[in-house]
Formats: sequence, C-alpha cells, structure tokens
Amino acid sequence: MKISTKIRIFFLLIFIGCDPVFRDIQFPDPKTSPYVLPFPVGETHDIFQSYNNKQGHKNRLAYDFSMPLGSPITASRGGIVIAIENNYKDSDRKPGHNNRVVIQHSDSTLAWYAHLQKGSVTVTRHDTVKIGQLLGLCGLSGRSGGVPHLHFEVFRSLLYHYGDALPVSFRNLSGLADSIGMLLRGRKYTSLPFDDELIIESELK
Repeated sequence: MKISTKIRIFFLLIFIGCDPVFRDIQFPDPKTSPYVLPFPVGETHDIFQSYNNKQGHKNRLAYDFSMPLGSPITASRGGIVIAIENNYKDSDRKPGHNNRVVIQHSDSTLAWYAHLQKGSVTVTRHDTVKIGQLLGLCGLSGRSGGVPHLHFEVFRSLLYHYGDALPVSFRNLSGLADSIGMLLRGRKYTSLPFDDELIIESELK
C-alpha cells in the first residue's frame, strides 16, 4: 500500500518534534508588530526552547530566551502590570514557584515574563510600564530546568491557558526565523534599536 506524500509529511513533522497544527500559525508582520525583544538593545541571546518543543513547550506558543543569571529583562510592549511574584528562591524547581511579571496591553492581551530572580522585580501591580522598561533580572525560579532563562508568552486573556496563547513577532529582531516567522531553537537573536514612537502609532491603528 502506498503512503501519500501528505501523510509522510505529517509523521515527519511529528518525528522532528513539530506538531503539524503549528505549521498553520500566522505570525504577524514584524514591521508593524507592537513587540520588541524582551531584553536591552544591543544584547544577544539564544532560544533555549521555541514554540512546541518537546522538552517543556509541547503545544505551547512560548519562547525561552537563555541568558546569564542576573541579565536584565525589559518590557516587550507597554501596558499595565496586573500581577507580580518576587519571593521564590532560585533553583527550587517547584511548579508554579516562578517569579514573574504579567503585563496587560491596550488590546487586553497579556505578556508573561517568568523565572525571574528573587527580589529583582522592579515594578509593582498597577504600574504603567513603557516598552523597553526594566522589569527584573533573569533567574532560576520555578521549574527552570536548571538553566537561567526568561520564559516569554503572550495570552489573549486572563485564562492563561496554553490554547489561549498568541504567536508573537518582534519588531527589532536581528536573526534568522523560519519560513512562518518562528524563532529557532539554538539560534542567537540580537535586540536592535527601535523607534518607540512608531510602535506607539502601530498600537493606535
């Protein structure tokens, strides 16, 4: 019995760790994206885990940016801080014990910045933050896998459910993405200078 090309591709994608459903994701145009990379301009970091990696991001639209312990984490997009956690120690590896900042944007979407260093969070609930503003430092809190990194994920709503997450493109990125715009595991990405006025204009459109 012959196996169709589509079926072969389906099982090949599963074998390499990419759910075929994820190949249908539509990434926004980076040129008009309201998001920038969540670390300071001029810094370069690599992707520890990309979308839908088998290790810890199965069926998740989330990025893990690997970076040295204590590296600054900055706001990828402006908004209102709706939740923080700042008191969990590094390396306890307990589910949910990750220091984090959650920011709600003007379109009600929410960005989740997790695994921050204990005591490093620089914002409080109800603060208004600007794009590029310091939020805290990279840490090992929660189930970080023993690797200092920032877990970055954007959700449609307060449900924080995996299926409620959104694909994100970054306006100021230098580095190779795949054919649909997804950042690649193991690749390095540099945060380029950006015009925050242009980004604010794109938010208003």
